[in-house]
Amino acid sequence: MRIRRRLGRRQVVYASVSLAASLAVLVAAVSLTLGQEPDIAAELANSGVQVEPLTGDGFITREEALAVADEVQDDAFKSAARDAALVSVSDPTTMRGDEQVSDRPLWIVRYSGLAIPVGGPVREDGTTADGGVFTTAYIYIDAINGEWLFTRLEG
Repeated sequence: MRIRRRLGRRQVVYASVSLAASLAVLVAAVSLTLGQEPDIAAELANSGVQVEPLTGDGFITREEALAVADEVQDDAFKSAARDAALVSVSDPTTMRGDEQVSDRPLWIVRYSGLAIPVGGPVREDGTTADGGVFTTAYIYIDAINGEWLFTRLEG
């Protein structure tokens, strides 16, 4: 009897831990579904990009932005987790043609969990050094007309 009680208690502890983990995943999924902006601003700030949340009318929908992002990306992105944020972006590190992205309303679609190899420098013997892996992609989509602007890869 004592053994059964101990096993029963352990099973209850495991069940509660499993339930807590499941609830954490559910809360994260619900917060994205309800439109809470992912923390894209904090991630891009390290690269010198200024991102501010944006609200209002006259913009394409989140679903339209995700569809554009899916069209312009290749198979490497298909298994990645994705989310999107409607934002105003000033990105002094990136040019679109001959103009800088400045205070532009965009949907940024983030793909995370990627494994895109980066070629490293060519050595003297003609071989290529390992350059690492890109793990995150940010797709900039014009929030007004739905035009894909560019894809920013980071590791």
